[in-house]
Amino acid sequence: MTVDELMQQAFERPRTPRSPEYKAGCRAFLDFKLNQVAIERNYQFGTAQADAFFAGVDEGHAILRHAQTRCICPKNGVRMDCPRCGQQPDQPTGDA
Repeated sequence: MTVDELMQQAFERPRTPRSPEYKAGCRAFLDFKLNQVAIERNYQFGTAQADAFFAGVDEGHAILRHAQTRCICPKNGVRMDCPRCGQQPDQPTGDA
């Protein structure tokens, strides 16, 4: 799954609204873990914006943990639905 797909699943459904800073933190963490993009410090520590950003980072952790429990892709070993091979959870891999 891509960062955009994970963000869409998390935030484009009925839920408590979140601030742009919160969503930015979530996206930054997912981008860091999935694409090795460095997390930039865009907010001054001790501000409400920084608190929201880091709360979003925490949700990013939770989103990724949830996604990683879905399936193990036989081609890349990543635990999630694999867009490269189409492997879905609980499908046999054919490797016996």
